[in-house]
Amino acid sequence: MIHQASRNNYSSPRVHEELKHKGIHCNHKTVEKIMRDNGIRAKRQKKIQSNNKLQA
Repeated sequence: MIHQASRNNYSSPRVHEELKHKGIHCNHKTVEKIMRDNGIRAKRQKKIQSNNKLQA
């Protein structure tokens, strides 16, 4: 639910932090395992490409 609310941007460390702020204490490894077992992954950030070219 936290992952979906973040529009699939949150990975396990941020989900774990959100759970802590909501008063749900659990191990970060547990969050990682649950996300991995359910195929939940964060979106990857797009790589920024530069248009600058070196001139010789």
